[in-house]
Amino acid sequence: EIKVGNAGYAMLIDQKGTVLAMPTSGYKDFDFQPTATLLGDPLQATLVGKGGADLQQTVQRMIRGQRGLDTVDIKDVRHYIAYSFLIEVNYSLGLVESYDDLNSEYLIASQNLERTSLQNRQLTALLIAIVVLLAALFSIGLTRLLVTPIARLTHVAERIAGGDLNARAAIETQDEIGTLAFTFNSMTTQLQQTLTGLED
Repeated sequence: EIKVGNAGYAMLIDQKGTVLAMPTSGYKDFDFQPTATLLGDPLQATLVGKGGADLQQTVQRMIRGQRGLDTVDIKDVRHYIAYSFLIEVNYSLGLVESYDDLNSEYLIASQNLERTSLQNRQLTALLIAIVVLLAALFSIGLTRLLVTPIARLTHVAERIAGGDLNARAAIETQDEIGTLAFTFNSMTTQLQQTLTGLED
């Protein structure tokens, strides 16, 4: 017996529709009685005339040597039958599987894929949120690093503009802002010396 999926099976028929090989479950599906035949005796089980019109169309396609995939009703249960003609032996091979069994496997796979996809989307959203948060924190830190010294230098400039020539900018770094503070202090010292010279 060749099993297909959970409850499916393979069958082999000749060009008259006579069943050459089929497991017990197939015999039950088509209401055949498995019988032992002697070598050379004609086989009795035939699919011709069995089942509804859709099954008969599939059997006729198999007999004519076609290949395909059909859905048919066997005892009021929907089935897939995939079939292909075997040229070497002039027989047709059919694989029969319940519509629900085959679709349930597909449904399980589809649900697993959807669950994995959802987990991936959630992980991606979490990673994006972390990157945005880190970028915001970095931006705030960089802003404070640049703005705070400039704000202090602006405050000293306002004091000097208000007449306090003793105000000096604190030189806290050796970068451009530190150089600006040093230059600003030098300029204030020169301005103070110039005003003191004018007063004398």
